[in-house]
Amino acid sequence: MFARRNRFSVVLAGLTVAAMLAPADTLAQGGRDAKQAKLDAESIRAENARLQKLLTLARGEKFYLLVEPGQQRLQLMYAGTVLREFTVLDVTVGRRKTLFIERTVPANWREMIWEGSELEPKRDLRRLEIIPATPGTAADSLATMIPPTPEEAIPAPNRFLVHYRDRLSLEVVGQDQGKDSVGPHRGKPTTRTPRAGIHDRLWPWGRDLLRLRLLLPAEEAKDLYRAFPEGSQLLISE
Repeated sequence: MFARRNRFSVVLAGLTVAAMLAPADTLAQGGRDAKQAKLDAESIRAENARLQKLLTLARGEKFYLLVEPGQQRLQLMYAGTVLREFTVLDVTVGRRKTLFIERTVPANWREMIWEGSELEPKRDLRRLEIIPATPGTAADSLATMIPPTPEEAIPAPNRFLVHYRDRLSLEVVGQDQGKDSVGPHRGKPTTRTPRAGIHDRLWPWGRDLLRLRLLLPAEEAKDLYRAFPEGSQLLISE
């Protein structure tokens, strides 16, 4: 009889503890579910916003650059069509400092469409005119003209800048693949600030507040310089 009562007391105590713990577990699980649902909703909103910007660019009549740090690529596009894809070896972000104090930059620079591109240094695009010979000129007296190659017509630097509105800029640097290369940067751009001269750090009226620096294979960087469309747009897609 005594043993039976002890067993009954143990079972009753176990049921009581289980009843006390069940609501707590349910509440904890509910909290986790609500937090996950909020994260999922934010992720969906961010993806929808990204797709909307891509749709806006695809419907436009301008060329644009699509930078995808996570995919290690840069695409030159028009109307949603990829015209050329470039390999991104590394991505860094630099912010201008005045008297060693970081200046304020647009908070949404990662989400905004960069407008009004201007190339630096400018390309020397000279128009080649061919004047036809006058009637009756002997064929053997005509000089043979061989058009220059793109590399000859447009010498490309190993480093160039593209300035955009709101004092944003894109810096493209070419790296020879035969040399020790920087490992590919995966994920979001880092916040390492590229080395700049003392002039860049001190003058508050300097042109750029934020600079996105892309490291490309040297030949691809030069190809981008020759093919870069002035007035094009840029979007960073993460």
